[in-house]
Amino acid sequence: MIYLKVKVGRIIKKEKKPEIPGNKTVKIKPVQKPKPKPKKPKLKPKPKPKPKPKPKPKIPKVEITRAKILYEQGLIKMGENKYDDAIFIFNNLLQSVSKENPYYIKAQFRIADCYFYKMDKNNPHEIKSVADMYFSLLTKYPKSKEAPWALFQMGKCYKMLGFFIEALGSYKYIVKYYPKSIYVLPSLLEIGNIYYKMKKYNEAINYYSQIIEKFPNRLVTREATYKLGDCYCSIGNYKKALSIYKIAMKKWPELLNKLPETLYNIGNTYFNLGKYRTARRFFLKIRSLYPKTVYVDIALLKIGETYVKEKNFENALFVFNRVIQIKKNVENEIIARFRMAEIGLKYKLPDKLKRQYGYLVNPEKGFLYIIKHFPESKITPIAYSRLVDFYLKNSEYSKAVISLEEFFKRFPFSEIRDIMRKKLKTALIGYIKNLYDSEDYFKILVYYEKYKNLIDNFDVLLKVAISMKKFFLLNESLKLFAKILNKSPKKYKDFIEFQIAEDFFLLEKYKKFLNELKKIEKNYPSSLYLNDLNYYKAEYLTKIKDYYNAITIFKKLKEAGYKQSLMNYKIAKAYQDIGEYEKAKNYYNKILNPEQNEEIEPFILADTYFQNAYINFIEKNYTIAIEQFNHFIKKFPDDKRVSETLYYIAYAYFKINDFKNSKETLKNLTSKYKNTFWSKLGEFLLNKINWIETNEKTLSFLD
Repeated sequence: MIYLKVKVGRIIKKEKKPEIPGNKTVKIKPVQKPKPKPKKPKLKPKPKPKPKPKPKPKIPKVEITRAKILYEQGLIKMGENKYDDAIFIFNNLLQSVSKENPYYIKAQFRIADCYFYKMDKNNPHEIKSVADMYFSLLTKYPKSKEAPWALFQMGKCYKMLGFFIEALGSYKYIVKYYPKSIYVLPSLLEIGNIYYKMKKYNEAINYYSQIIEKFPNRLVTREATYKLGDCYCSIGNYKKALSIYKIAMKKWPELLNKLPETLYNIGNTYFNLGKYRTARRFFLKIRSLYPKTVYVDIALLKIGETYVKEKNFENALFVFNRVIQIKKNVENEIIARFRMAEIGLKYKLPDKLKRQYGYLVNPEKGFLYIIKHFPESKITPIAYSRLVDFYLKNSEYSKAVISLEEFFKRFPFSEIRDIMRKKLKTALIGYIKNLYDSEDYFKILVYYEKYKNLIDNFDVLLKVAISMKKFFLLNESLKLFAKILNKSPKKYKDFIEFQIAEDFFLLEKYKKFLNELKKIEKNYPSSLYLNDLNYYKAEYLTKIKDYYNAITIFKKLKEAGYKQSLMNYKIAKAYQDIGEYEKAKNYYNKILNPEQNEEIEPFILADTYFQNAYINFIEKNYTIAIEQFNHFIKKFPDDKRVSETLYYIAYAYFKINDFKNSKETLKNLTSKYKNTFWSKLGEFLLNKINWIETNEKTLSFLD
């Protein structure tokens, strides 16, 4: 096979493929490529000549002079505060001169200034339109010498509107892009003032410090020094603030009288450093220099506080009352009222001051007045807090709870809600204890259900559990007793164990009751509650009709001195149930004729009279039974068993053939207790007596 290789610029030749012998290697020389020809360098195009700037049109001197005269006339009108006339003149200037005239641009900025000075500073729309006017001029003439001034004025507009971020932007722009402008220094001061207003005191300190360091001899530095002291006062560094104030007052005492806020801050600095007399001097200075400003009320409040610190309550109350009488600022009036009521709460005032200021120094009435008449005030939640303090101090827990409930209803998201929640816990503890002492168990359960998550006091939970038991909420009380068992002090352990065992008994969970009894016998062998539990055990035995074991326990309890009349009654009932009537009557008689003066429960006494008569009735001692039943009716006329007793009396008369008394008793029964079970039985007995009497007459007639 023939291979063809084509090389540029050469003739094509036929070449044979080199033969490769068995083990020999043949080196094939690579075909050399031709060297590339060097490229010719490209020639750079010749630069085009720059176009010559067009020559500025020459403005005739006459036009410049006329513009200058108009401009100065406009400035004169501005100086006279005749801004509309000034605007008219500047507009004439704009119409009468060319745009290249140097006064053309100046006139536009002065028109904006006129609108700035004449605008209503309480109308945000006017302020915003003036700011926009300056902004449009800045976009037109960014390189004008008037630009820093326009930015400065625009910053003022934004500051009036409360747009502090935008105002900062204007002032910072001056500082950055017009560093040689005369407005840099006042801009630095304004930046510091805005940060101070925004309560960003560290940033304000930075800018005030820059002014003091870089421009120590300028007029602006005076105000910056005082404001630096204000910043340190605001962050609570009173020693540093005082040192700065002292330097400023020494160098520039005349400026201080023009800064009411700084006067107040200096007084506040001395106040917080415990120099109350010096503080009062500065607060009184505010009162004399600025009698018609809001600072008067604030200064008076602080003067009152200085007297409180010195425990001069007569002067303090006088000053606070003065703030109330002035009525310049509602919030300050509320603070004065609040402080007067708080003084009445915290300190024991002489009767003279109590009579002089009346309800104002009465904590309850004073705080309630604020709550009622100033419901939207920021002080109102704190007034609730102090009112609750007053109630807790005087152990008026119910009023405290009511006030706290009202507070949470009105201020669910208040900043002091956590503090008030703690006070509610304290109030609930006292209130539930009072309710328990007055045996108002139902209210205890109501408040527990309402504030279940808040009540964690052991004593209160114990009272709640007992209250549940009083209303036979046994499952609930059982759970609560079990819950507080582990938290209970040692002295309450056996009592709670007893309550749990008693709940099991009352719920008829007898196996669990017996297990609890064994546990208490083991853990608390000398417990006072064992007698009660053994009594329950005997009751359980009577329920399962194990009377003899029950009687044994009742007798042991009686020997131990446990509720003598009750034990006699239970023993008598047990003997009666097993038919040992003589023994039963013997114990019933012990109740009726006690060995010691013992108060017997009414239900035991009533049942003893009834059962004693009933046993005689069963034993057919009818005459004795009639006498005892009549005695029972006289002694217990309202007892529900009177109808039953009347039937037994009638039946006893019937058995001794005294039909007359039997019929009279039955008539009494059927007339008083109509449609009852015993009156119906009485009717049957009356019919039987009538039938016997009729048949007896018939038989006697036949005889």
